[in-house]
Amino acid sequence: MTSNQNYYHSENYLRQYNTDDFYTKISNAVSKQMGRQLFSTEIEETKSFIRKLDPSLLGPIYKEKTIKIAVSTLVDEFKKFNCNTEQNNIQQTLRNTIGTTSESSTVFSIYDKIDQNNLSTPKAPGKVALPTSIDINKIFGKSNYRDTAIALNPESLYRKNFIILDSRYRILNNSVSSPITNFSWAYVLQSISNSQGTVSSIGNVRDVMALRIYPCRIPYVKSADNKYSRVSILINEISSQSFIAHENTNFHFMLKSVVDDTFINLDTQDYNDGYYYFEKPITYMPSITLSFGSPIEKISFDNDRDLCTIDCFSIQPLTKITTGWPTANPHNLKNGDTVYFSNFKVASVDPILVEENAINEALTNSVNRIEGWIISVIDSTSFSIELDMTTIQSPTADVVFDVYYGSKRMFIPLEITFIMADYDNKL
Repeated sequence: MTSNQNYYHSENYLRQYNTDDFYTKISNAVSKQMGRQLFSTEIEETKSFIRKLDPSLLGPIYKEKTIKIAVSTLVDEFKKFNCNTEQNNIQQTLRNTIGTTSESSTVFSIYDKIDQNNLSTPKAPGKVALPTSIDINKIFGKSNYRDTAIALNPESLYRKNFIILDSRYRILNNSVSSPITNFSWAYVLQSISNSQGTVSSIGNVRDVMALRIYPCRIPYVKSADNKYSRVSILINEISSQSFIAHENTNFHFMLKSVVDDTFINLDTQDYNDGYYYFEKPITYMPSITLSFGSPIEKISFDNDRDLCTIDCFSIQPLTKITTGWPTANPHNLKNGDTVYFSNFKVASVDPILVEENAINEALTNSVNRIEGWIISVIDSTSFSIELDMTTIQSPTADVVFDVYYGSKRMFIPLEITFIMADYDNKL
């Protein structure tokens, strides 16, 4: 246990200096400099400040220097608000103005406000030695306040971003009829992209410290249904920092798998809550590619889309869809599955025929509707949808368009923890 006390822990970790005696020592020093008793809210803010300190800075080498900076920083911040009564709610004011850490989702750290030119107070005999003149650069070897904040309170600069990896919009770099072993997306920063093959987030996401995968589900495939009830996930681009397993395999997340009819639910609760922390920050991720293991043997998934053709008349008032072109391919679907069509078009009609064009446009929009269609299986390569296409104008044989199988769709929520960019230095 002793060897772990100098590792960084979140503020709720019972570290060796999270004690009433240490809180009182710092509070008394702050009170002495301010020339008055601290309000209860100020005392609580002082305790919160102490809990977030990097434990290594209170080791034998840096302890007294760290205390000096901590006391002066707290005094400076409390004085800025010139609170005369408890009702001024200094704690909330401080949180709104200078922030805490990413653990409470605020923006800045109290260390961002350290003033190197105004850290002087005479010592009080028998009390904590208060600062005289402190050069942060000399103490910690840091060149700016951001680096000092990282040293004193690293989580103060942590930010989070959230994306969802939707397999319907993955990069299409393999034959639509081939088994899928990897799911890839180009990671677009600073703008929202709805293009096929992309996932996007707002902000300068770089220097990634951790990734967290949320509970999700994958389509059922026999190879993923194992006696260990475990499925692993690897992000291929950052495999250099990952768990190293036998059989020449790696992974970032090992999740509990529970079969749920045509899906397998993946649970993170008992497995580090879905987090993976990097030893060194990942500078930039231009793309994200997922592969799955059972638990480490690579999983291949059924194809999730195909080309298809339409038969508007043979089973009216229903419409028949056949998967595969130019030859039929098995769809591996079941009654009640959902499919999504795109790029369906009808033959052109003379523009002067307004009513006929309106009919064709309505049918085109119906086939391509965003909510998709519930199917009834006819055979291994065809199914029907409840749409009457018999009013189509100028029907054309062998119209080819795209079908996506909703029962093969994955939604993988991903939380990204990264270090806030230094915009002044254009990092």
